[in-house]
Amino acid sequence: MAAIFLSYAHENRRFAEKLARVLDSARHQVWWDRQIDGGEEFSAEIENQLARSDLVLVVWSEDSVKSRWVRDEAAVGCDRGVLVPVSIDGSVPPMGFRQFQTIDLTNWKAGNRDPRTAELLQSLERRLKSNGEALAPAVTVQPRRRFPQPSAKRSSSIAAVLVFALVAASYFLLNRGNKPTIPVVTVAAADNSSASRLSANDLLIKLGSLQSTKADALQLVEQGSQTRPDLRFTVAQSTVDGQAQTNVALLAGDTGGLLWSRDFQQVPQGEGDLRQQVAYSAATVLTCASEALAPGHEQLQDAPLKLYLAGCARLSDGFDVNPGPLVETFAKVTREAPDFEGGWAKLLIVETYLWLRSKRDPVIGANLNAHIAQARRLNPTMAEAYVAEAWMQELRQINRWMPLSQAAVEKNPLNPFALTEHANDMFQVGRLQEGVTLARRAVQADPLAPWVRDALITALANAGEIEAAKDALKEAERLWPGASNTTNLRFTLMATFGDAREALELLRSGKVSRQFVSPAMESFLEAKNDPTSANVDRAVREARAISKRWRIEYLNTLAEFKRKEELIRALSDFDPGLNPGPAEVFRPAYAFVRNDARFIQVVKGWGQFDYWIKSGNWPDFCFEPGLPYDCKVEAAKPAANVGMPDAPVARERADA
Repeated sequence: MAAIFLSYAHENRRFAEKLARVLDSARHQVWWDRQIDGGEEFSAEIENQLARSDLVLVVWSEDSVKSRWVRDEAAVGCDRGVLVPVSIDGSVPPMGFRQFQTIDLTNWKAGNRDPRTAELLQSLERRLKSNGEALAPAVTVQPRRRFPQPSAKRSSSIAAVLVFALVAASYFLLNRGNKPTIPVVTVAAADNSSASRLSANDLLIKLGSLQSTKADALQLVEQGSQTRPDLRFTVAQSTVDGQAQTNVALLAGDTGGLLWSRDFQQVPQGEGDLRQQVAYSAATVLTCASEALAPGHEQLQDAPLKLYLAGCARLSDGFDVNPGPLVETFAKVTREAPDFEGGWAKLLIVETYLWLRSKRDPVIGANLNAHIAQARRLNPTMAEAYVAEAWMQELRQINRWMPLSQAAVEKNPLNPFALTEHANDMFQVGRLQEGVTLARRAVQADPLAPWVRDALITALANAGEIEAAKDALKEAERLWPGASNTTNLRFTLMATFGDAREALELLRSGKVSRQFVSPAMESFLEAKNDPTSANVDRAVREARAISKRWRIEYLNTLAEFKRKEELIRALSDFDPGLNPGPAEVFRPAYAFVRNDARFIQVVKGWGQFDYWIKSGNWPDFCFEPGLPYDCKVEAAKPAANVGMPDAPVARERADA
């Protein structure tokens, strides 16, 4: 008997009932949404049942392939290796699920006289037997255990991903795996001032978003509660020289000993960034503290514990600064606590970034390889080890690093870092819908991380789901009002996919960081807002002039204004060097050039083409109904010269 989760679209409810009856008669325990009690929270119960199931049986139909719920449920089954798909009307499954053999139950009679009934039950039995001990463990909620005093040592495994667009690596409560400790946490103002009370309340609300997502991640209690806290935050807000300043301290609940503290200064961008950084850093430190104090390894003494928490807080700042000191910090933690996985995981993150910043220095690379091996001896499935190894491959060699990125997700299916990294990888190879699914799951797993939400918004926009991207942006702005990263993201979304007039106003307001804005952006927006021939010619001319430094912006300008022949010539001259081709070509704006069969000839020199051929995982656009050619047929043709650019187009070779 197996525990089977039945996933279907509500339009197919009658079929689901028949299927459930057949499975029940075969003595399987079937769960479907009809069984949710009136008082149970809908999404939480579904997630719980998905985690406990032995098999996820997905009913594909014309309706279910459009359902985000069904796609998300199927993705969980896929990641856990327990997916069994059936089709009831011959519909092609969504991108990301076509590699699975689907049982055809079109016009199924749901009785023993239909031979497909036996075929279905036999398939379920074979899957159960093949999974055996490899079946992903069900998630269970364990009773809380009291944390020891700060000098005690504990452990846990964490997973991380390198999101180098905003490498804000940190560790969150929702990725603690099946560890038994559920920390009781309280947040209190350090003094009676109204500013401190408001700041403490804001932090409490932000941490509450974690608790609402996963009840077994932490237990928040009010100050003065009869439940004794394991960890306690104190928050003090003040004004120094007209600038807001927040002090946050983390104390051990039993002894009151100081574990970590930091003063946060208001940055020039405004108070919104201050509130975001306070909450983000506090969540990171709280996770690191709960993992460091959890059972399972040698005791972490006071000095390495405090050093570890300080390093975690620095990770939440991203890597705008030299990562060298952080490498030293976590290297020291691993020397003093060699069996603590958290120290190794974070060391791999910062050391990978240091290696990339050093232009792949061989000495740093040798150290990194040695540390990957040591980390794997502690935890063979550590996501950081997979990600670090993936980034050590040549970027052009997608067939080498993609399996590592995929393994990070398969072995750590609730890890927001691994999910976000793999979502970015799906964009790189043109599998945009699969990337959206992964990015959505990352936000569900970690609703507080700004960069995880940024990645979802970007994935939605790249896939052409503009309204959904705008909704996700509004949600991020509600969570982090006034934060500069949401302002920059709104500008990017409007400039590339939305209202050029709004983007132009933001650009001229001075609120947008100019660091990553092309010098030709203003002329691009003016032409997009008023596409006269003169404006468009000027935008293209300026983009071409800076194409050596701003290659992608040049390509995007040609795509926006449908300069097809120049775009094809520019793409054919693109020399990826050690890099794959530009992933931007998979956006909707490039559809007009992808519809030209010459496009397949253009990409034959890119890493993506080699990946498609060897893996068989073709990009989304190859399955678009209006595509006037067959990707596989065109790919099999001999390479052809599609022309060189009229004007020299500079070649680039960039490191990550």
